[in-house]
Amino acid sequence: MNRAYPALAIAVAFVCLSHAASAAPVSQTCQRDALVMLSEVREARAELAEAATASDKERCAAWRKQAATLRKASAFYKRCQTGAERDRNVANANAGVAQYDGAARSQCGDK
Repeated sequence: MNRAYPALAIAVAFVCLSHAASAAPVSQTCQRDALVMLSEVREARAELAEAATASDKERCAAWRKQAATLRKASAFYKRCQTGAERDRNVANANAGVAQYDGAARSQCGDK
């Protein structure tokens, strides 16, 4: 279920590391937000990995956190990226949200 995360982590790191090469410089806010987002992604991935062998309650909490983290990532991409890269990353993050929200609805009784 965490297939979106490698692409997410790479894209966030890309924003941080390649802003100097882009035609339009990335704002300091976006640079900071990229670092925060990368940290949150790593934390959520670790919690999801731990939840794989945990109780249903813990697994459901991890899925909800994954969805919340991906919502933040989508907002970050909308704010800090442009063009086709932005569109692709927003779509990937939103697909992950749908996947984890769907798992929480079907497995955890979420509405």
